[in-house]
Order: sequence, then structure tokens, then C-alpha cells
Amino acid sequence: MGLRVPVFYVVFAAILALIVLLRWTIGFDGLYGQDSHEYYRYAGEVQAFFLGGERPGPFFWPVGYPLAIALLGVLGVESGVAGQCLSALGLAGAFLFMRRTLCSLPNSIPAAATVYPLLCVVSAPYVLRSGVLVMSDALCLGAMAGAVYFCTRLCREYQTRWFVAGWLWAGVAVAIRFPSMVMLVVPLGVAVFLALKAGRWRDLFLGLLVFGVCWIPHVFFRAGGMLEFLDHGLLSGWSPLNWFSASFDGVDGLRSYRFPNLVFCFSTLFHPGFGVVFPVLLFFVRWDDFRRKEVWGCLFGFLCTVGFLAGLPFQNSRVLMPAVILILPVLYPAFLRVWARVSNPRMIGFLAGLVLVAQGALFALSFRRVVVENRVERVIAARLHTLPPRPLYTFAMDPALRSRQIPNEVRSIFTHRYTHFESGAYFLFNEQRYGLQFENGNPGKNWKALQSDYQLIGVERFEQGWLLVEIGPPKP
Repeated sequence: MGLRVPVFYVVFAAILALIVLLRWTIGFDGLYGQDSHEYYRYAGEVQAFFLGGERPGPFFWPVGYPLAIALLGVLGVESGVAGQCLSALGLAGAFLFMRRTLCSLPNSIPAAATVYPLLCVVSAPYVLRSGVLVMSDALCLGAMAGAVYFCTRLCREYQTRWFVAGWLWAGVAVAIRFPSMVMLVVPLGVAVFLALKAGRWRDLFLGLLVFGVCWIPHVFFRAGGMLEFLDHGLLSGWSPLNWFSASFDGVDGLRSYRFPNLVFCFSTLFHPGFGVVFPVLLFFVRWDDFRRKEVWGCLFGFLCTVGFLAGLPFQNSRVLMPAVILILPVLYPAFLRVWARVSNPRMIGFLAGLVLVAQGALFALSFRRVVVENRVERVIAARLHTLPPRPLYTFAMDPALRSRQIPNEVRSIFTHRYTHFESGAYFLFNEQRYGLQFENGNPGKNWKALQSDYQLIGVERFEQGWLLVEIGPPKP
């Protein structure tokens, strides 16, 4: 256990160094996708509120992550940098807690408990990617790992402080991302069962109390709509029938995937985006590995997580990352079996280095799309800054353009179905990406109406299929 603290700092520093390298070499600022820009926007509003401004406006997700960004912002840290630092901290925290979890298991080897999460959590391409983005995933992952650690400790020896700590970290995780509540149901259920078994009714009260305290910021900032997430189209569309579906038509348009949801959600075990170690470990699993109740609890939690995620009418590798935290202890005996077979320290170092190189290459490959999307956002925003500040109709790109403070009034073609467009305004759309997906939705209908009823003047075509046009007079 002596390596625990220094390795944590090394991991944290390494992720920060990667963030600095990406910013310095390619100008990557951590903003990627609509969610990332929404966190960035709301963090700015909360920070302005702390400095005497108006109360923050609407926000759909929990306020934990943007609130943390805003607090750092008050201390003088730029919001994008603060968001990335929090993601790095969350990923390093996930490593720390998972190492502690593994060290608490029977027959654990400290060196193996260090190498295993380094290979399967920190350097896994999709997980590492989350550690450099302005996104809540990595920070939530760290909090979830904390909850799993303390709930696992309870299985070995019940103590009030561990029960309360488990509920505290669970509360932090839910205050960052709502779905983590579902993914922590089994670990928390085990903790409650052990508390009841020990007759610790006071502990139940303390656990619920600290869990509720974590929700105070959300209640304060979102008092008028703190349960809006329950009306989300993806959540209301949950069904066990989705387990076997690969095509969905809903609020996000028509989406078709290669594999059914159930296969996709089990991909944490074999997809190279989650590392190359898990597929190998599956060949070394033995029935004896499941004797321990800690392992059973994590396995059941993993299966419940997969069942929940597979019922949602969409597929996204982001939502699968918490499953890594739950499956890690389950496959740890298999990892120890491989560790014992190799035995030679030099060979272990060589194989670990080989895995790190392979996963580094996979990270670079998967991160290429993130870099391109980020660059396109910045290029389009820079181009709009050179044009007259006329209204802009667009979809999907609007949060990014607002974050980059374009002078144009942005009008969403997703939330509104327009029967009239303002001549002289601009229209930004990606027909290549969204034309078929939203053919029957507002974006597709608005684009078709614009093409059929108005003369269009091309302004510029950007990477990834984005087209900016000026709206001319109506067609005769």
C-alpha cells in the first residue's frame, strides 16, 4: 500500500501533462460535443452568479461538475482549463480507489493492484479520452470508484465510517451524473443489507443524510426543474425490447447501429476502446473466482448496469465507462493468474509496456475524431467572426458557437419548425451527417423548406460536411 499516494500523483501529473501537450501542439481546448459546451456555458453562468451576476438559467443535467468548474473559475482558473483539470483529477481518483479496492481483496499483490488499473482504467483509450475533455464522465468515474471501494470494504469488515463514506461518494457521483445512481444500486444495496444485518439503523440515517447533502447545490440552482431529467426522451423510451434492437427512431432522429444494444453494452469486455487486457483475461476466468461476495456484488452490479444501458434507445461508448469500474474487481483473480504465470519482473514490465504502447496508439486513433471536431468548431466560429453579425440558423453546432462567443443571434432548427426564414441571415447545416437521421425531424424539414423556397448563396464549405450559406430572397 506504500505506493498508493505517489503513484496517484504520478498518474494525475501524467494526465495533466497530456492536456498541456494537446493544448500546446494542436490547440485542443477540451471542448467536444454539445454536452461539453453546455457544461462550459453553465459553469460560466454560475461563476458570474458568484461574482454578483444574475441567477443561472436553465440546465438539464446535475450541477455538480459545472459548479466545481465555477468554483475554480472564481479562483482565477479559466473554465476550459478547470474542466480538464477536474477530469484529470477524476481519472486519477478512479485509479486510486480501484487500487485500494483491489488491495483489499484476498490474495492481492500490491504491484499487480497498481499495474492492473493503470492498464485497464487510466490508459484504456476511451477512458483516457474522458480524462482530457471538459466533460463530467471522468470526474463521475472517480466518485463512483470511491463508492465501490467503501462498499467493498464493508463486505470484509463493517464500520460506520465506511458505510457513510460509501454513501457520500455515491451522492457526489449522482450530483455529477444522474445515471450513476442506477449503476450504484447494487453496491449501495449491499451496504444497506450489511447495515441492517448489523442493526445499525443510525448508519442508514447518516448515509441518507450525507447523500442528501450532495444534492443541495442541485436543489438550490434547479429548484424549479430539478426532476426534468425524468422526462428525457431517452429515459422515457427505455424498454427491455431495446436489448435486441439496433435501430431507433426518437428524439435524436433515426439511428441505426451495427450490433444490438445488448451486444454493444457488453463490449466493455472486448472492444479495444476499453483496452486490450479484458479480452485476454476472459480466457483465464475460473469458477473459483466467484466465491467472494465482493466479486459477486460487482458482477451483479455490472450485469444490472448492462441491462439498464441496453434498454436505452441509443448507443454511446461514453455511458459504458462506469461498467469498467464494476468489472475490474471481477476479473482481478484472472489478472493475478496471468501475473503468476509470467512471474519474471522484467517480462511483466515488457508486457505492460507493450500494452501501454498499443493502447496509446488506439487512443491516438480514437482521439483523431475529437481533434477534427474541435478544430471544425473553432474554424467555423472564426469564419463567422469575419462576417456581418446576422442571425444564424443551425443545429448541433449551436452550443459550440455560443461557447466561442460568435456575434450572431443563433436560432435553433431543432427546437423550431420555421415557415419563414429571414433573408440575409446565414444557415449552417451538415446534410451529410444529419440529413437522413433527421429527415422527418425539424432539422431535415427546415433544410428542405429552405432549399425549396429560398435562393441560397454559398459562403463556405468546411470539414466533416458542414455547409454555411446565406439566405437570399424567396424563390419566385
